Amino acid sequence: MSESTEETIFISVAAIIFAIAFTTVVAFVYYRKNRASASRGARRDVELAAMPSREQHFR
Repeated sequence: MSESTEETIFISVAAIIFAIAFTTVVAFVYYRKNRASASRGARRDVELAAMPSREQHFR
């Protein structure tokens, strides 16, 4: 196998590994953020329900 082919394979494998790692990190951060805001979101829904509908529009 020539050197350029090996280099191409190495770059491809590195790019795939990087893409998987990046996707995992983004998914993890998104998941953490969603879990953290879930309780806050529930509280906000209760606040909105207690407000007159005119105020909900601006919230």
